[in-house]
Formats: sequence, structure tokens, C-alpha cells
Amino acid sequence: MQKKLIIGIVIISIAGLFVGNWVYGNILSRKIEKRLEAKVELITDNVQIKFEEIDVNPLFSELRLRGMYVVNQNGVEVASAQKVELDMPYHEAVRLLKSRNIKELKAFKVYLINSRFLVSEVNDYIEIDELSLSFRGHLTQEDIKHLNEKFPQEKQRLKIEAEGLSLAQTPWMDALGFTPDQIKRFNHVDEFKMVARFKPEEKKLQIEELKVLAPILTYQLEADMDYTGDGMDALQIEQAKSSMELQLGEGGIEWGDPEESGRFALQNLYLKMDGEANYKNNKGQLTRHTTNFLLEGLTLKYAGKKKKQLESRTALLGLKMDQLSVDRMVLNSSLDKKRMTISDSEITSSLIDASFSGKLLLDEENLTPSTIEKGNVTIHYLVPGVLNALSTFELMTGQSLPRDGKKIVLELSGDVNRPTIKGFKY
Repeated sequence: MQKKLIIGIVIISIAGLFVGNWVYGNILSRKIEKRLEAKVELITDNVQIKFEEIDVNPLFSELRLRGMYVVNQNGVEVASAQKVELDMPYHEAVRLLKSRNIKELKAFKVYLINSRFLVSEVNDYIEIDELSLSFRGHLTQEDIKHLNEKFPQEKQRLKIEAEGLSLAQTPWMDALGFTPDQIKRFNHVDEFKMVARFKPEEKKLQIEELKVLAPILTYQLEADMDYTGDGMDALQIEQAKSSMELQLGEGGIEWGDPEESGRFALQNLYLKMDGEANYKNNKGQLTRHTTNFLLEGLTLKYAGKKKKQLESRTALLGLKMDQLSVDRMVLNSSLDKKRMTISDSEITSSLIDASFSGKLLLDEENLTPSTIEKGNVTIHYLVPGVLNALSTFELMTGQSLPRDGKKIVLELSGDVNRPTIKGFKY
């Protein structure tokens, strides 16, 4: 009997808790709606925010907003979301509710379902199936107000994740002759993720992870930066490290009109770069860097009047503009302090087939190659028109470029702008 009584009391208590939670939640919903609208009016007179429904769950510290619409003074929708969920400690939500102005921001998570945001430059929207923003740290109005003089003293972490992004149309795509299907493929992103950290004690900024997965490409980046100075005005970068990788999506890409801008197609593209740089007076100096670049199946076709117009300019070289191609291009390079090494690099195309390698010294001031310590360029093939022009040049100078059979072999050294070619004077 006593057990039944205890169980009954527990059931009634739980039921009372949920009923109280529901009643209190409804009261808070009406208060929050008025307060949210008031806050937006405090921020700017140019937009209004409306919600179809607001649900508050004090028990689980949840705030759900359905049918959010933000419109400007002309009645144009600038943002909307079918569903918004705000996850933050309950005491923090109550604190924000009671305050007239949001003076500080702590940990929170926001989830938006089927949201879209106006891109006014092209008068179109970015549509996002799922969007999540997570913030952990402590940021005050004073921190933002005095950002130029002083950085926040607390660690900050921002995480953004999104799935199913459809980007706004961009005029430059139309100008380059992209078809609607091509634009749709270019403008869609399956997944986006970014995690950024600010560590004031270590004086470090980090992009812990940046990832883009899309039909057109995949892209990943990691980077961190050490700095000196407190505040944007005194900020000076001391050292930066980064690692990025880009891969063209399966099936390649095509764009353009052969009778206007030319018809481009690219089957494969891969780029991987890792590097470190030191800075003096905000001027970067690379200390270490590696690059691996691969391009395959690039073609450019012209037709009609555009083809005839271009061929009239290239007739002396015997170049046909119906199709230009780069079958394969490879570049592998590494940098250690001031010395750059190029190895196993080549290009195979409709104009030229060549392989090259070498070692170069960099100019510390502008980070461009200044001196060739040792360079080798082997030309295996030249389009007949260019080869004939080269033969004419050799006749006029009374010299022949060094050869190994039919291959032109150039051994280079000295100043990059006017290198010395072994066995050839000019």
C-alpha cells in the first residue's frame, strides 16, 4: 500500500511538473515574442521580424520558433526559416529575456530548417536545408565596441554547419555562357563546415576545420595564425601555417559558348598546398611550402565568327582554334627557407609537350624567384607553326638551340628575367 502511494505521488509530481512546464512555457512564449520583436526594433528600424508560432520548454531549455520571417522597410523578405531551434542554458535564456539590450553573449546553439537569405547584389536567395550555428565563449557589447583598441580576453569558438545549400545566381556565370543546368551544379553545396577559434592567452587565431563538399568540388583547409598586439589597430601577424586540398568533382565541368566566350571543359583538377610563413611589419616571408598540382583534360573550343576572328590573328603560327587542349599538366614544388625545388613536372598539350625541373632562389622582398641555380627544360613537341617560327629565329641568329635528337634540351642558370642557356648565346 505504501509503495503504491509513493508511486502515485511520483506520477502526480511528474504530471504536475510537465503541466507546469507547459503552462509556464506558454506564458514565456508570449513574452518572448514581444521581447524578440522589441529587440529587433532596437537593432534597426529597417527590418521587422515575425513568427507564426513560438514554443518554450523551460524544463529542457529549448526555444522553438516556427515560420520566422524578416522583412525590410519595403516589405521585401530578407530572411526566413520554416523552423528555428535555440538551445542554451535556461538561466541564460531568462537573462536575455529580462534584459532590454543584449549586452553579452555566452554559449548557445541555433538550428534553422529550410532557411533562406537574400543576396541583394544579385537579387536572389541562398537557400539552406539545414543550418547550425554554435558559439562557446563570452562576448560583450563593450568587446565589440572597442575591438580596434582591445581584443576580448575570453576564448571564443564558433562552429557553422550546413547541408543542402543552393547559392544565388551570379551574373558572371551568365556572361561566361553557363547553361541553367551548369549553374545549378556550380551553385549547389551538399555540405559546409567551419570551426574557428580565438585564443587570446596564446595570441592565436585558428581555422580548425573548413570543409566544402559539392558536386563541383571538394575543399578542405586548416590554418592557424600567431599575432602580436592587442586590438585591430595594433594587430601584427607573426607566423601563419596552413594546409589545403582541392579536388574537382567526378565527371569534371563544362561551361561557355563556342561562338562567344569559347567552350571550356575540364576533366580533372587536384591541388594540395602546405606552408608556413613568418611576417615582419605585416609582410610575409615563406619559410616552408609544398605544392602538388595536377590538371587533366582541359579543352577550349571556338566556332563560327569567333573562331575565324582568332585564327586571323594566329595564322602565321598555323594555330587552329577549333580545339585547344591541355591533356596533362603536373607541377610539384617545395620550398625550404629561400630555395625552391621543382621536380617531376610536365605539360602535354596541343601546343607543346615539355618536362621541367630545377632549383631556384627566392627574393625575400617579394617572394618571387630571382635566381636559377639549376634548371632543365626538355621540349618534346611543338606545334608545327611554332616550330617553324623557332627555326626562323635560329637561322636569323646563326645558332641552334641545344638538342638531343628531336628534343630541345635547355639547361638554365642565372637571373630569372634573363637566364643563361648552356650552349646558346643571345
